[in-house]
Amino acid sequence: MYTKIEAHIKNDKVSYIVLNLDVNISLDLESYLEDLDYNGVKFITFSEFSAKFLNKCHIQFNEKNFKVLQDIKHDSGKQFGKRIFDIGFSLFAITLLTPIYIIVALLIKIKSPGAPVIFAHRRIGKDGKFFRVYKFRTMVANAEKILEDWFENHPEIKAEYEIDFKLKDDPRIISGIGERMRKYSIDELPQFFNVLFGNMSVVGPRPIVEKEVGKYGKYAIKLYSVKPGVTGLWQVSGRNDINYDERVALDMEYIDNKTLWGDIKIIIQTILVMVFKKGAY
Repeated sequence: MYTKIEAHIKNDKVSYIVLNLDVNISLDLESYLEDLDYNGVKFITFSEFSAKFLNKCHIQFNEKNFKVLQDIKHDSGKQFGKRIFDIGFSLFAITLLTPIYIIVALLIKIKSPGAPVIFAHRRIGKDGKFFRVYKFRTMVANAEKILEDWFENHPEIKAEYEIDFKLKDDPRIISGIGERMRKYSIDELPQFFNVLFGNMSVVGPRPIVEKEVGKYGKYAIKLYSVKPGVTGLWQVSGRNDINYDERVALDMEYIDNKTLWGDIKIIIQTILVMVFKKGAY
Protein backbone atom coordinates (compact mmCIF):
# COMPACT_ATOMS: atom_id res chain seq x y z
CA MET A 1 0.00 0.00 0.00
CA TYR A 2 2.84 2.39 0.81
CA THR A 3 4.24 1.97 -2.70
CA LYS A 4 0.86 2.71 -4.32
CA ILE A 5 0.38 5.88 -2.25
CA GLU A 6 3.89 7.09 -3.07
CA ALA A 7 3.30 6.42 -6.77
CA HIS A 8 0.10 8.49 -6.75
CA ILE A 9 1.83 11.38 -5.00
CA LYS A 10 4.78 11.23 -7.36
CA ASN A 11 2.86 10.92 -10.62
CA ASP A 12 -0.28 12.95 -9.89
CA LYS A 13 -0.99 16.29 -8.28
CA VAL A 14 -2.41 14.94 -5.01
CA SER A 15 -4.03 17.26 -2.47
CA TYR A 16 -6.21 14.80 -0.56
CA ILE A 17 -6.12 11.08 0.11
CA VAL A 18 -9.24 9.39 1.49
CA LEU A 19 -8.42 6.18 3.34
CA ASN A 20 -11.08 3.53 3.88
CA LEU A 21 -9.34 1.80 6.78
CA ASP A 22 -10.41 -1.21 8.75
CA VAL A 23 -10.66 -0.94 12.53
CA ASN A 24 -7.83 -3.43 12.97
CA ILE A 25 -5.40 -1.60 10.68
CA SER A 26 -1.82 -1.70 11.92
CA LEU A 27 -0.69 1.39 13.81
CA ASP A 28 2.61 1.41 11.93
CA LEU A 29 0.82 3.75 9.49
CA GLU A 30 1.09 6.57 11.99
CA SER A 31 4.65 7.78 11.35
CA TYR A 32 4.37 7.17 7.62
CA LEU A 33 1.25 9.30 7.20
CA GLU A 34 2.67 11.94 9.54
CA ASP A 35 5.67 12.38 7.22
CA LEU A 36 3.40 12.72 4.19
CA ASP A 37 1.14 15.16 5.99
CA TYR A 38 3.99 17.54 6.72
CA ASN A 39 4.68 17.54 2.97
CA GLY A 40 1.24 18.99 2.34
CA VAL A 41 -0.89 15.92 1.58
CA LYS A 42 -4.20 15.96 3.48
CA PHE A 43 -5.80 12.79 4.78
CA ILE A 44 -9.41 11.96 5.56
CA THR A 45 -10.28 8.61 7.11
CA PHE A 46 -13.64 7.15 6.16
CA SER A 47 -14.04 4.41 8.73
CA GLU A 48 -14.28 3.63 12.42
CA PHE A 49 -10.51 3.68 12.72
CA SER A 50 -9.57 6.07 15.49
CA ALA A 51 -8.26 9.10 13.67
CA LYS A 52 -6.13 10.21 16.63
CA PHE A 53 -3.43 7.90 15.27
CA LEU A 54 -3.15 10.03 12.15
CA ASN A 55 -1.34 13.33 12.28
CA LYS A 56 -4.09 15.18 10.43
CA CYS A 57 -7.12 14.12 12.42
CA HIS A 58 -7.73 14.37 16.13
CA ILE A 59 -11.27 13.03 16.29
CA GLN A 60 -12.84 9.87 14.98
CA PHE A 61 -13.99 10.20 11.36
CA ASN A 62 -16.70 7.67 10.65
CA GLU A 63 -19.40 7.73 7.98
CA LYS A 64 -21.59 10.14 9.97
CA ASN A 65 -18.76 12.57 10.65
CA PHE A 66 -17.60 12.41 7.04
CA LYS A 67 -21.06 13.59 5.95
CA VAL A 68 -21.02 16.37 8.54
CA LEU A 69 -17.67 17.54 7.20
CA GLN A 70 -19.06 17.62 3.65
CA ASP A 71 -22.10 19.60 4.80
CA ILE A 72 -19.99 22.42 6.28
CA LYS A 73 -19.81 24.83 3.38
CA HIS A 74 -18.02 28.17 3.24
CA ASP A 75 -18.61 30.50 0.31
CA SER A 76 -15.46 30.46 -1.87
CA GLY A 77 -15.87 34.14 -2.82
CA LYS A 78 -16.06 35.18 0.83
CA GLN A 79 -13.05 33.00 1.64
CA PHE A 80 -11.05 34.71 -1.12
CA GLY A 81 -12.10 38.15 0.16
CA LYS A 82 -11.16 37.17 3.71
CA ARG A 83 -7.73 36.02 2.53
CA ILE A 84 -7.10 39.30 0.71
CA PHE A 85 -8.15 41.22 3.81
CA ASP A 86 -5.89 39.03 5.99
CA ILE A 87 -2.85 39.70 3.81
CA GLY A 88 -3.47 43.44 3.58
CA PHE A 89 -4.19 43.89 7.29
CA SER A 90 -1.22 41.77 8.36
CA LEU A 91 1.22 43.70 6.17
CA PHE A 92 -0.15 46.95 7.61
CA ALA A 93 0.06 45.62 11.19
CA ILE A 94 3.61 44.28 10.82
CA THR A 95 4.80 47.59 9.33
CA LEU A 96 3.12 49.59 12.09
CA LEU A 97 4.32 47.30 14.87
CA THR A 98 7.96 46.91 13.77
CA PRO A 99 9.30 49.30 16.49
CA ILE A 100 7.37 47.32 19.13
CA TYR A 101 8.75 44.04 17.78
CA ILE A 102 12.30 45.39 18.14
CA ILE A 103 11.79 46.81 21.64
CA VAL A 104 10.10 43.66 22.94
CA ALA A 105 12.80 41.43 21.46
CA LEU A 106 15.52 43.46 23.18
CA LEU A 107 13.69 43.37 26.53
CA ILE A 108 13.30 39.58 26.35
CA LYS A 109 16.99 39.17 25.57
CA ILE A 110 17.94 41.38 28.51
CA LYS A 111 15.52 39.86 31.03
CA SER A 112 15.87 36.23 29.94
CA PRO A 113 19.07 35.61 27.96
CA GLY A 114 20.04 32.25 26.57
CA ALA A 115 16.70 31.32 24.97
CA PRO A 116 14.91 32.34 21.75
CA VAL A 117 12.87 35.55 21.59
CA ILE A 118 10.13 33.81 19.60
CA PHE A 119 8.32 30.78 20.98
CA ALA A 120 6.85 28.48 18.33
CA HIS A 121 4.07 26.38 19.83
CA ARG A 122 2.47 23.36 18.14
CA ARG A 123 -1.26 23.96 17.55
CA ILE A 124 -4.07 22.58 15.41
CA GLY A 125 -5.43 24.63 12.52
CA LYS A 126 -7.73 24.28 9.54
CA ASP A 127 -8.53 20.70 8.49
CA GLY A 128 -6.92 19.51 11.74
CA LYS A 129 -3.44 20.25 10.42
CA PHE A 130 -0.64 20.86 12.90
CA PHE A 131 1.30 24.10 12.56
CA ARG A 132 3.52 26.34 14.68
CA VAL A 133 2.00 29.45 16.28
CA TYR A 134 4.53 32.26 16.78
CA LYS A 135 4.52 34.19 20.05
CA PHE A 136 6.95 36.37 21.92
CA ARG A 137 8.43 34.24 24.69
CA THR A 138 6.90 35.23 28.03
CA MET A 139 8.29 32.27 29.99
CA VAL A 140 11.72 31.51 31.40
CA ALA A 141 13.98 29.08 29.58
CA ASN A 142 13.28 26.11 31.90
CA ALA A 143 9.51 26.69 31.99
CA GLU A 144 8.43 23.05 31.68
CA LYS A 145 10.60 21.91 34.58
CA ILE A 146 9.28 24.74 36.76
CA LEU A 147 5.69 23.80 35.91
CA GLU A 148 6.29 20.12 36.75
CA ASP A 149 7.80 21.04 40.13
CA TRP A 150 4.96 23.49 40.79
CA PHE A 151 2.29 20.88 40.07
CA GLU A 152 4.05 18.36 42.29
CA ASN A 153 3.96 20.76 45.23
CA HIS A 154 0.54 22.29 44.44
CA PRO A 155 -1.85 19.59 43.15
CA GLU A 156 -4.82 21.98 43.50
CA ILE A 157 -3.18 24.34 41.00
CA LYS A 158 -2.69 21.46 38.57
CA ALA A 159 -6.45 20.88 38.75
CA GLU A 160 -7.01 24.57 37.94
CA TYR A 161 -4.66 24.36 34.96
CA GLU A 162 -6.37 21.29 33.49
CA ILE A 163 -9.71 23.12 33.32
CA ASP A 164 -8.69 25.58 30.59
CA PHE A 165 -4.86 25.25 30.40
CA LYS A 166 -4.31 28.68 31.99
CA LEU A 167 -2.83 29.83 35.30
CA LYS A 168 -3.61 33.17 36.88
CA ASP A 169 -0.34 33.19 38.86
CA ASP A 170 1.96 31.38 36.46
CA PRO A 171 5.40 30.63 38.03
CA ARG A 172 7.00 30.36 34.58
CA ILE A 173 6.52 34.01 33.59
CA ILE A 174 9.60 36.18 32.89
CA SER A 175 9.82 38.64 35.77
CA GLY A 176 9.01 42.25 34.94
CA ILE A 177 7.88 41.91 31.32
CA GLY A 178 6.18 38.54 30.82
CA GLU A 179 3.06 39.45 32.75
CA ARG A 180 2.74 42.83 31.02
CA MET A 181 3.08 41.24 27.59
CA ARG A 182 0.24 38.88 28.44
CA LYS A 183 -1.95 41.57 29.98
CA TYR A 184 -1.75 43.64 26.80
CA SER A 185 -1.59 40.58 24.48
CA ILE A 186 1.73 41.81 23.10
CA ASP A 187 3.02 38.23 23.08
CA GLU A 188 0.46 37.42 20.35
CA LEU A 189 1.68 40.06 17.87
CA PRO A 190 4.09 37.77 15.92
CA GLN A 191 1.03 35.78 14.79
CA PHE A 192 0.51 38.30 11.99
CA PHE A 193 3.37 36.39 10.31
CA ASN A 194 1.29 33.21 10.72
CA VAL A 195 -1.49 35.03 8.86
CA LEU A 196 0.86 35.96 6.01
CA PHE A 197 2.04 32.35 5.78
CA GLY A 198 -1.59 31.27 5.40
CA ASN A 199 -2.09 29.02 8.42
CA MET A 200 -4.03 31.63 10.42
CA SER A 201 -6.55 34.39 9.80
CA VAL A 202 -6.71 37.78 11.51
CA VAL A 203 -10.09 36.84 13.03
CA GLY A 204 -11.26 33.34 13.88
CA PRO A 205 -11.37 30.77 16.68
CA ARG A 206 -8.15 30.56 18.69
CA PRO A 207 -5.83 27.73 17.63
CA ILE A 208 -6.00 24.88 20.11
CA VAL A 209 -3.54 22.30 21.39
CA GLU A 210 -4.30 18.61 20.96
CA LYS A 211 -5.35 18.23 24.62
CA GLU A 212 -8.20 20.66 24.02
CA VAL A 213 -9.87 18.72 21.20
CA GLY A 214 -11.99 16.72 23.62
CA LYS A 215 -13.51 19.91 25.00
CA TYR A 216 -15.04 20.62 21.58
CA GLY A 217 -16.61 17.18 21.27
CA LYS A 218 -18.89 16.95 18.23
CA TYR A 219 -18.07 20.57 17.34
CA ALA A 220 -14.42 19.76 16.56
CA ILE A 221 -15.26 19.05 12.91
CA LYS A 222 -16.79 22.50 12.49
CA LEU A 223 -13.79 24.08 14.25
CA TYR A 224 -11.50 22.43 11.70
CA SER A 225 -13.47 23.96 8.80
CA VAL A 226 -11.94 27.44 9.26
CA LYS A 227 -8.52 28.88 9.95
CA PRO A 228 -7.81 29.88 13.55
CA GLY A 229 -7.47 33.60 14.24
CA VAL A 230 -5.12 36.01 15.95
CA THR A 231 -8.24 37.37 17.64
CA GLY A 232 -11.89 36.40 17.79
CA LEU A 233 -15.15 36.49 19.69
CA TRP A 234 -13.51 34.83 22.71
CA GLN A 235 -10.99 37.65 23.13
CA VAL A 236 -13.68 40.36 23.05
CA SER A 237 -16.26 38.51 25.15
CA GLY A 238 -14.40 38.08 28.41
CA ARG A 239 -11.43 35.93 27.38
CA ASN A 240 -10.11 34.13 30.47
CA ASP A 241 -13.10 35.30 32.53
CA ILE A 242 -15.40 32.89 30.68
CA ASN A 243 -15.43 29.10 30.97
CA TYR A 244 -14.45 26.69 28.22
CA ASP A 245 -17.99 25.69 27.27
CA GLU A 246 -18.76 29.36 26.63
CA ARG A 247 -15.60 29.63 24.55
CA VAL A 248 -16.70 26.70 22.38
CA ALA A 249 -20.13 28.30 21.93
CA LEU A 250 -18.50 31.58 20.86
CA ASP A 251 -16.31 29.77 18.32
CA MET A 252 -19.35 28.04 16.82
CA GLU A 253 -21.27 31.34 16.74
CA TYR A 254 -18.41 32.98 14.85
CA ILE A 255 -18.16 30.17 12.30
CA ASP A 256 -21.91 30.21 11.66
CA ASN A 257 -22.19 34.00 11.27
CA LYS A 258 -18.79 35.26 10.10
CA THR A 259 -18.69 38.28 7.76
CA LEU A 260 -15.99 40.75 6.74
CA TRP A 261 -17.77 43.58 8.58
CA GLY A 262 -18.08 41.33 11.61
CA ASP A 263 -14.31 40.71 11.49
CA ILE A 264 -13.65 44.46 11.38
CA LYS A 265 -15.88 45.01 14.42
CA ILE A 266 -14.00 42.27 16.32
CA ILE A 267 -10.65 43.88 15.43
CA ILE A 268 -11.83 47.25 16.79
CA GLN A 269 -13.15 45.57 19.95
CA THR A 270 -9.85 43.70 20.34
CA ILE A 271 -7.89 46.96 20.37
CA LEU A 272 -10.15 48.26 23.14
CA VAL A 273 -9.72 45.03 25.13
CA MET A 274 -5.93 45.27 24.78
CA VAL A 275 -5.93 48.87 26.02
CA PHE A 276 -8.11 48.14 29.05
CA LYS A 277 -6.62 44.63 29.71
CA LYS A 278 -10.08 43.10 30.18
CA GLY A 279 -9.95 39.39 30.94
CA ALA A 280 -6.28 38.96 30.06
CA TYR A 281 -3.74 36.99 32.10
